[in-house]
Amino acid sequence: MTLSHLATCVPLVLERPDSLRLARHWFPQLAGAFETLGRKNAGPVERCALSDRARAALADLAAGEQLIYDAAQRRADAMLDTLQPA
Repeated sequence: MTLSHLATCVPLVLERPDSLRLARHWFPQLAGAFETLGRKNAGPVERCALSDRARAALADLAAGEQLIYDAAQRRADAMLDTLQPA
């Protein structure tokens, strides 16, 4: 059901500033808010060190989320392909 809902949404992938173009295109009245969002996520993110075992356990637990994230990435790519070049 989540994937079918995703098929009708405008995906925003915060790690991808280009996906904010979709938000500005579909919701022009909120364009200023999306500009601010893009600037806030421009810096590096600190990461904690994980063992290979912990990383594998987290990957197993997050398999469903990864599936949805990958689908959102593909949808963002497909929608961006339909926009005029920036």
